[in-house]
Amino acid sequence: MISVAGGLSGKLFFNVQNMPRTVRKTLEKDIPDVLMMYEHSRKIMRSNGNNTQWTNGYPNEEVLRRDIAKGVSYIIEEEGIAIGTFAFIVGVEPTYERIVEGEWPDAPNGYGTIHRIACRENVHGIMHTCLDCCYSLHNCIRIDTHADNTIMLHILEKEKFQYCGIIFVADGTPRKAFQKDIQDFC
Repeated sequence: MISVAGGLSGKLFFNVQNMPRTVRKTLEKDIPDVLMMYEHSRKIMRSNGNNTQWTNGYPNEEVLRRDIAKGVSYIIEEEGIAIGTFAFIVGVEPTYERIVEGEWPDAPNGYGTIHRIACRENVHGIMHTCLDCCYSLHNCIRIDTHADNTIMLHILEKEKFQYCGIIFVADGTPRKAFQKDIQDFC
């Protein structure tokens, strides 16, 4: 299912529903595509009743450029076309330090966090490809989402993520927080 070529600095190759996909680091030339994917994902959120996540132009080009500079932004390609994007950060996520109405399970080997996942119009399976990639880089994944993001909540349930509690993002708004450690499923 997964073959890895070149580790973090190379490309990662996946097959999803017999469609070969490549995951690679985001390059400056990808910025217009990623911004378009962010906008498409905002529209999907709004059309599904999620009116308060990704507001005021967030995520924007400045956030994206910072992710690229840190080497944490990724592109998912299919047949050479950028169809999805996400950020994956290994290490402590500052907004996860405080959690209420629950607690994080132990993560003795640390964790990686998925942020800013988005896709082109009429593309499916991006989260599955994202997870395959992230699990090839780290066994323990954390992610958060808005309570009104019913699509992401459904995907996290389907992917068997454990609900852990409420965290607060940089602007102070709450998010539902989840974790999955693939060692727990072996």
